[in-house]
Amino acid sequence: MEPGNRSVADKLTLFFACGFGTGCIPIAPGTFGTAAAFLWIWVLLLSGNLWVYLAGIVVGFFLAVWIGHRAEKTLGLEGPGSIVIDEIAGLPLAFFPAVLSTMVGGTLRPFGEFWRGNEIILPLLAFVLFRFFDVAKPLGIKQSQNIPNGWGLVIDDFLAAILAATGLAVYLAIRA
Repeated sequence: MEPGNRSVADKLTLFFACGFGTGCIPIAPGTFGTAAAFLWIWVLLLSGNLWVYLAGIVVGFFLAVWIGHRAEKTLGLEGPGSIVIDEIAGLPLAFFPAVLSTMVGGTLRPFGEFWRGNEIILPLLAFVLFRFFDVAKPLGIKQSQNIPNGWGLVIDDFLAAILAATGLAVYLAIRA
């Protein structure tokens, strides 16, 4: 669909699908989209509630499938690099071991505390591991991209997030 003929709903869909514009950055849009995912993690940690964080991962998954599929149809492309909502939805899963390991009295730590002192390694390691597995797509992850209707767009990122979360959990176990 031509950009001038898009509805307001299509433009909003593309705005979210493209990570508030980060997916339109010509170099490494997935990396910039993943960086934007820290905003989603911040929102999920605001309540301090583990169940809210987990619900955000699940809701984020399904919203990313729906928005991603709609954006693909609007653009007339399958899996374009500018769609980064899949990275935004996936990073909170990759970061989940850090969230669990730093709970205090059943309450999640505020996002800002992960960026202080030695704790800064946790968001940085989650980011690097997630980007590595998302780009490398090992263990058959690449084939999952062939699933139609937005599912493949998101499933490969969630599989990468599971591998990244595993790596982060191993780091946390070694560090302990």
